[in-house]
Amino acid sequence: MRDRQEHFVFSKVMNWVALDRGIRLADKRALPADRAKWIRERDRIYEEVMTQGWNERRKSFTQFYGSEDLDASLLIMSLVFFMAPTDPRMLSTIDAILESPSHGGLVSDSLVHRYAPHPRIDGLPARKVLLTCAPFACGSADTRRPGVSRKAGSSQIAV
Repeated sequence: MRDRQEHFVFSKVMNWVALDRGIRLADKRALPADRAKWIRERDRIYEEVMTQGWNERRKSFTQFYGSEDLDASLLIMSLVFFMAPTDPRMLSTIDAILESPSHGGLVSDSLVHRYAPHPRIDGLPARKVLLTCAPFACGSADTRRPGVSRKAGSSQIAV
């Protein structure tokens, strides 16, 4: 998969996080930084992800720009404050991921696949792409929904 030239949404979000935390750290510790440049680049990445990382047909953020494939690593988006956990796009992405693979989702037998278990994506057998931290991210993201009154960790995903 990584031999292709794609703009992976997770990588873009992590670049945004690095810049955002760099700005915060520089401000808090009075460290030298090109603050204006970092803010400009952070905001550019945010706008790019929100427009190119979103797939209107799937009603979800996808693995890379122009893709229709889901990626459970994107559950981290609200956890790193890239976007609000109540944002309709985040909620729609969570809903899409929580579906079974037969319905286009990533949850199978209470396990979360990092991405769809299809050899076309990376050439690996389906069992090789399970994301072990995704159940925690799913549970955390799901319990942040408005109106959800579950105790922490009691998601529909087995942890």
